[in-house]
Amino acid sequence: MNQIVEKLGRSGIGEMSRYAAGVGGDLIRLEVGDIDLPPPQVIREALTEAYEEGYTHYPPFGGYPDLIEAIREKLSRENNLDVNPENICVAAGGTVVLFAVFHSLVNPGDEIISVEPNWSHIALMIPLTHGVMKTVRLRADWGFKLDVEELKDKITARTRILLINTPNNPSGAILDKETALEIARLADKHGILVVSDEEYEKYVYDGNQHLSIASVCENAAIMQSFSKSFAMSGFRVGYLVAPKAVVEQAIKVISYAGGYASSISQRCALKALQKASDFPSRTAKEFERRMHLLADGLDQIPGIRCPRPQGSIYVWPDISQLSRDSVEFARFLVRKAGVVTVGGRAFGESGEGFLRISLGSPLTDLKRALERIQEAVHLSE
Repeated sequence: MNQIVEKLGRSGIGEMSRYAAGVGGDLIRLEVGDIDLPPPQVIREALTEAYEEGYTHYPPFGGYPDLIEAIREKLSRENNLDVNPENICVAAGGTVVLFAVFHSLVNPGDEIISVEPNWSHIALMIPLTHGVMKTVRLRADWGFKLDVEELKDKITARTRILLINTPNNPSGAILDKETALEIARLADKHGILVVSDEEYEKYVYDGNQHLSIASVCENAAIMQSFSKSFAMSGFRVGYLVAPKAVVEQAIKVISYAGGYASSISQRCALKALQKASDFPSRTAKEFERRMHLLADGLDQIPGIRCPRPQGSIYVWPDISQLSRDSVEFARFLVRKAGVVTVGGRAFGESGEGFLRISLGSPLTDLKRALERIQEAVHLSE
């Protein structure tokens, strides 16, 4: 067996799902980051159209030209990015995009610096590149902003990538322009590629705005996808926007690893951009309502403090007054409340003391979850 693969464990999210399955019963599942709403009707129609038009064979490496052109127009319109088709490639979801970029740039012993807390899969993906992962904190006392001085101290001659995530999963913090400009200066000075996971770009709340690092930084690669924006997680379509040299290498990894998006999924993604551009904003408004309901309710529970996230599809309450072990507290909620969440430590050591709760369930389920959590906490006092 491959020794690196053997040593890889399950993600903290996967472990929580497995634990909940073992407990069983009437569970409210709030551990997985997915959109519970159906995709737009035009996507369902596009499935049939793609089949009838013969899109059942191998797609072009890198993606269909008309989809790439539609993505290019979207980037110009929504992200203030002026890119050429050769700066874009399509893959089977955002995870494949990140995997391809890591493998394109990192040699054994090279360093990837990742913000923390961050999506739990990142710490499991990087060892597969034979690279070295370092972390830099998003400071809770600063509203989960990046500590740029700490970042400066972490950079060495072996640093190849800085991985950021905005809106951040799990904290919901978004990248501000001042920090983005500081990151850009460091990237230029040290020849580092800034890789930005922008999966949740459409989910920003209370008047906040998403800023893509590539709009202020030349040495940047961004990952966006259709999973959250158009409720298409099962279609597996994401894309990379990066310097031409990076895209050329990433296409090799995507192609040889079988990571290209299916023909039918790409046709549906094209239809989403052409005919359903209002869907993300409507969905985000619904999730904003859910966010306020859940955050307001959690704030009423003694021992829990829940700052309002600027974005993402999660709330990230501080439960440190109730437990010193966030993972064990999440298990407690499964056993005593029948509510499945994820302990903050799953997203890095700096996530300890927090809990990630997904907004991807109807308001009725979120209300029931609040009632159950409140009762469980009260009975444990």
